[in-house]
Amino acid sequence: MKPEFTDDQLRYHAAKAGWPANALAAELLRLRKELAEMEALSDLQHRRTVIADKAWQEEKGRPHTLPDLGDLICWLMDYRKAFLLSLGEEVLQLRAERVAWESTGDGALEDLAEIQAERVALRTAITAALRELGVPTISYPAPVANAVGILEAALEGVSDE
Repeated sequence: MKPEFTDDQLRYHAAKAGWPANALAAELLRLRKELAEMEALSDLQHRRTVIADKAWQEEKGRPHTLPDLGDLICWLMDYRKAFLLSLGEEVLQLRAERVAWESTGDGALEDLAEIQAERVALRTAITAALRELGVPTISYPAPVANAVGILEAALEGVSDE
């Protein structure tokens, strides 16, 4: 974004209005930093919205339609719920298999290896989801930020082995 006035023009008008030069320089620096932060946030929000729009279009089979932002957020929240439910179902299934394994004791080593492989796959999937979601910033919808917290909590205490 090109400034409307050059620094020399701003200094001239500031001096004419009685602003001290050092105060003007500090204010210019502050405003330029603030503008850069706002532009960076706007660019980030736009990139992420484009990604979400494409996912919505693909799922809905409407490649030439852009969703209303409210509809997009509701769709993302529903997607998150479905994802977490499927994740919860996988965890329950793994727990059931573990209980069955502990109660029978038959084929213990094979069952243990299978459970460990499933745990690694689940950890890999959660890690991939966290990578995809990124580190929540103020621009993230609350449900997405909450999903990141839930996924991070799910990984706590789970080793990579």
